[in-house]
Amino acid sequence: MYEKDKILNSFPPDLAKDVRRVLDMLVMKNDDISSRYYIVNLGGLNIAIPERVYMREQTPSNMTAVQRNILDCIFTRHNNGFVRQRHLQNLISCTEYWTIPFCFKLLG
Repeated sequence: MYEKDKILNSFPPDLAKDVRRVLDMLVMKNDDISSRYYIVNLGGLNIAIPERVYMREQTPSNMTAVQRNILDCIFTRHNNGFVRQRHLQNLISCTEYWTIPFCFKLLG
């Protein structure tokens, strides 16, 4: 499975267009996405969220609010705890249901 597909499968299908837009802005290499996942049932749909991402933190411009939330969700899985914390703080006031599994996992 390609690295970008691993991330695409971490979000509900109705977000696919926005997720692809975010992924197209990110620079990724092979093995930047962990092969370990946790499965979450989100609105009756099982999604697989990677345990960790190892890519360099990036802040693309020209994103919508939804795309920014997607980016923050991706980076809550970062291998650096400071990066995870910054992106979690961005999501604290977000009310999108699909951000919950990314935030909840950080509770330990």
